[in-house]
Amino acid sequence: DKDGDQMSKNPVDAGVYKLKITVSEKDPVYTGKATVKYIIEPRPLEWDTANLIATKPSDGTVAAPKVRGDLKLTGVVDGDDAKFSYDSIKAADFPSADVERTMLQLTVENAQLKGDDADNYTMPKQSPEIEAYIRKAHITEITFPGDDNKYRAVVEEAVYANDVLGD
Repeated sequence: DKDGDQMSKNPVDAGVYKLKITVSEKDPVYTGKATVKYIIEPRPLEWDTANLIATKPSDGTVAAPKVRGDLKLTGVVDGDDAKFSYDSIKAADFPSADVERTMLQLTVENAQLKGDDADNYTMPKQSPEIEAYIRKAHITEITFPGDDNKYRAVVEEAVYANDVLGD
């Protein structure tokens, strides 16, 4: 094993191991001993952004949209104790203020993998990306009769449930 002790079964954890091979003296051709070093590399994980949404109504700015949902990692072997956690996710600003769909890079604050088997895995090297969009704002102005029409309301139509429920 990693500490140099004899193992009774094949290793499953990432690390560097030595395999000592001894060929019996009964074999006249291959008699002898050899030590082979072999490495089990940590398994790379991948981002799963399927449960994320990043959208905002058109407001004339390139300001980043809020990101809602859960970011996940895929690739952990069933039964392994490796839990992914993070504090927050932020999207990059849009490249333009136009109504559009585009891929935005995400910044994941304090991303970490914990658990007994966490050392068997590596986090993705690239930041996750998400398809984000600026949606067209449908504005309706309503004026109320009065002395000088000083009361008016502006209503945004087609408000998305994710935008309302996220705040």
